[in-house]
Amino acid sequence: MSKLFTTVIQNRLYKWCEEKNILPESQAGFRKKRGCEDQMFCLNALIQSRLSRNAKLHVLFVDFKRAFDSVRQEILWEKMNNLGISAKIINILRSLYDNANLIVRCEEGLTKPIPVTMGYFKGKSPLLFSIYISDLENYMEENGASPVNVGKNNKINQLLFADDTCVPADTKIGLQKKINIKQILPRNEP
Repeated sequence: MSKLFTTVIQNRLYKWCEEKNILPESQAGFRKKRGCEDQMFCLNALIQSRLSRNAKLHVLFVDFKRAFDSVRQEILWEKMNNLGISAKIINILRSLYDNANLIVRCEEGLTKPIPVTMGYFKGKSPLLFSIYISDLENYMEENGASPVNVGKNNKINQLLFADDTCVPADTKIGLQKKINIKQILPRNEP
């Protein structure tokens, strides 16, 4: 029953996020009508635009280790609230996670229940992680990380596919600035 319930909640939350454009345009992971091919196309267009102008391109590929397991839930609830996600939905999700415990089997037997304060349930992780990092692109721009121009009207600061990230920059210094900003993420600061 709880699996069906959480699936209904997730579907409603996903629909709301898409309608309100909560998830960044740069995120293609686990979204309808988007995929890895879209990100590969964008990266290829970026490379081709640089080659045609004989310009340099610096690219960093990041795979956040244990991304879904390492996010502090309290920060997610705060971000969801700041995005305008219904308090009812947040409270339902919070109650599911507040009551989550982990019991470990070891040689001596089973441990006492250990509260789970980080990470998400399997299957619900991608959407919640996408919400969690939805402000990253704005954060990068606010902190001086310039997007890369592709043509006249298109700019790319990052290409996301769930927890895999491609970070392009025009210069080594620009890429280093983006790397410094990305290093903040694992600390789970709001």
